[in-house]
Amino acid sequence: MRDADYMIVVDANDYTRQRRDNLMRMHHFVFHPDPEADEALLETARSLKSFYFMKDLSPHAPVSQPRAFAAYHRLIAQGALHANLDHVLWENSRLHLSADVKTKPAASPRTDARVRESAGQDLSKQQVVGRAA
Repeated sequence: MRDADYMIVVDANDYTRQRRDNLMRMHHFVFHPDPEADEALLETARSLKSFYFMKDLSPHAPVSQPRAFAAYHRLIAQGALHANLDHVLWENSRLHLSADVKTKPAASPRTDARVRESAGQDLSKQQVVGRAA
């Protein structure tokens, strides 16, 4: 069989208007990353015992409302949060945390390198200050 036997043509008419709007927003926000807001919102979702709506999670997040709204879309696009994409994503949207992100993932080598690098910079600044004193 050829590859064309496994492919179908999809256009915007194959999706509901709400799903198209949500996908468009997710696409926009994914290309405007804010890892700090994403991590803060994800940590907040992990720490809460329960939340049902987007508005239940927002007051507990240590980021502004516009940053949180963008982070919701990015986390849904990444699969960390789940929502019904056939309804417009807004403050009354039902959310739930994906089962595979309920526990904190192991630190990636990239994160570890960044932490070590920043720790080394702070340490070197302290050493310079110590020598000057």
